[in-house]
Amino acid sequence: GIRNFFAAMSFLSSSSGRCKKKKSLNLNEDETGGWRSGHARHHCAVCNVWMGGDEVSKGIHYNGKKHILAAEKDREKRSDRKKAERKKEDEVEKAWRKMDPVLPRT
Repeated sequence: GIRNFFAAMSFLSSSSGRCKKKKSLNLNEDETGGWRSGHARHHCAVCNVWMGGDEVSKGIHYNGKKHILAAEKDREKRSDRKKAERKKEDEVEKAWRKMDPVLPRT
C-alpha cells in the first residue's frame, strides 16, 4: 500500500525516471542532417534524386522507367564524349606524323 506509493514517488523524483531532453530540430546542429540514425539516405547521381537508403527504396528507383531512361541517356552522352576525345587524339597523332615522318606507326 503506502510503501508502494512512496517507492513510486521516489522513482518519479529521481533523475532516472525523467524524460530525456529532446534533440534540437536545427538541422545545422544535427550531424545526420535531420535523419535519424538507421535511416540513411541514398543519392542517385544519374537522376540527381535522394531516396531512402534501404534496399527496397533503391530497388524501386533503379528498376524504374525514369532511371532506366536517364541511365541510357547518360551512357550515350559518355560514349559520345569518349568518341570525340578519341577523334581529337587521332587528329593530334596524325598531325605529329605529318611533322615527323620518322615516328614509328602503331
